[in-house]
Amino acid sequence: MEKETDKFYKVFCKKTQSKSGMWEQRFFTDGTLAPCWGYQIDETASVIYRSL
Repeated sequence: MEKETDKFYKVFCKKTQSKSGMWEQRFFTDGTLAPCWGYQIDETASVIYRSL
């Protein structure tokens, strides 16, 4: 599933990353912000972990 993974990181993550470099807790599949409770470190860490 490399194609899907690449698209997730190159399109979705780029579109949804905040100016501070973090990601909100929840998004709809189209990249719009879903109801959430604010930032949680594990959301940002999961993306950083894969990009290493």
